[in-house]
Amino acid sequence: MVYILAIASAISFSLAAIFQKRQVRSISTDANLRVALLWQLIKNPYWILGVLFDIFAFVGQFLALKEGSILVVSPILAFGLSITIFADALFERKRPSGSMVVLTLVAGLLLAIFLSTTATNASKYVPNFKLGVVISLTVTVIFVTARFAPFRGSKWWIDFILPVFTGVTHGIAIFVTKATTSLVTTSGFGALFTHWPGYVLVLIGAIDLIMTQSVLQLVELSGVLPVVNLLEPTVAMTLGVFFLKDHITSSLGNFAIAFILVGLGGVTFAISVLSSRLVTEGVGGSEGN
Repeated sequence: MVYILAIASAISFSLAAIFQKRQVRSISTDANLRVALLWQLIKNPYWILGVLFDIFAFVGQFLALKEGSILVVSPILAFGLSITIFADALFERKRPSGSMVVLTLVAGLLLAIFLSTTATNASKYVPNFKLGVVISLTVTVIFVTARFAPFRGSKWWIDFILPVFTGVTHGIAIFVTKATTSLVTTSGFGALFTHWPGYVLVLIGAIDLIMTQSVLQLVELSGVLPVVNLLEPTVAMTLGVFFLKDHITSSLGNFAIAFILVGLGGVTFAISVLSSRLVTEGVGGSEGN
């Protein structure tokens, strides 16, 4: 059930990105990284539909993390890159290249091997309040830097640094979501009002929403998703190992699992590089018809 929920969450996040990208591109960049951007978007029913997909995806992610390890759920969510690229191509009435199909199948196979050969002990550990403060400050600094950096208009900043900030924020959000599910499991929903994870999750969720819409406004999906989908699981899994006492065991051995995860990351990067070729071939195919 954990795998089904995580896959459903990945698909929903992908659809949300596609719907939101289409709407946010019509908004003036003057509102970028401002609350005003959300005020303008909220008037658009298609953007609201994207938000609904986001909410559905978060619920799926929450339930998956409640029963499963962050070390297992995160790689499944990262597979959403392939789903998003294919879905975006379908919306644009374009077709994927043969290389894209092969790489996606390879990524799916690596993910299947990883999931079928690992056993997890899903942690229910809730980190202390000091870590919550550090996480809150880290995400706030990331947002303030993205918003007020003097070179925020530079191409290298927009094309690389902003997606990096977004990917790191996504990864931290997954970590806090896992801490929140652990708190709910051990102490009930009422504990959200008396412990840090619930409040930090609201803070990071608000920042994450603004940053995601802002990066979708400035950068193509083929530029945003590769960085986000590589950093998100890396950050989430790293924090999970160090602060949640989460761990996995594999019948293949730790080295083999590490190799598979690195391979999955490499294939994800390759898919991102070829995503522009998907668009080119799709346009050509459309024109041929």
